[in-house]
Amino acid sequence: MTTARFLNQPEERTPVFVRFFSGAAEAFSADTVRDVRGFDVRFFTTAGRYDLLGNSVPAFAAPHEATSARTVALRDHWRATAVDAFWACVAAEPQSMHMLLWQMSDRTLPRSLRMMEGFGIKTFVLRNARNKSVFCRFHWRPLLGNASLLPDEAKTIAATDPDFHRRDLVQSIHRGE
Repeated sequence: MTTARFLNQPEERTPVFVRFFSGAAEAFSADTVRDVRGFDVRFFTTAGRYDLLGNSVPAFAAPHEATSARTVALRDHWRATAVDAFWACVAAEPQSMHMLLWQMSDRTLPRSLRMMEGFGIKTFVLRNARNKSVFCRFHWRPLLGNASLLPDEAKTIAATDPDFHRRDLVQSIHRGE
């Protein structure tokens, strides 16, 4: 349980670090491929570090579901057993179908990481002003609006600029956006 006092003090500035990562994409793959993006928002508060972990879709995959979708190391083809394991997982766990539908939507092709909604994957118990415990789940809405790439756009960008999203973030930070 936490009181998370820094959330109640809008006049106080809290340093933040944000890290983005892919769900099932291989290391060094293009960052515009269809994938669930994850992120970690780290707040450096006077009471200590406060981490919030989230995804670009509201349904969260079980760890074995995400790893069953990965390719074999050092090879660029899908192993039959990995594909079988993925579909066995989807068939055995009904919540996996919810995740799969979100994965196949345009939400997994964000136009920019700055135009991606974020959904906290953990539920917290916080205390309100009356010292009453309440359940809280964090949801980030982009100030620039929610926008996606078209599938053909994503493929073209992946082939020509594999670091497109990273470059967009760096450039926007330098411009002060």
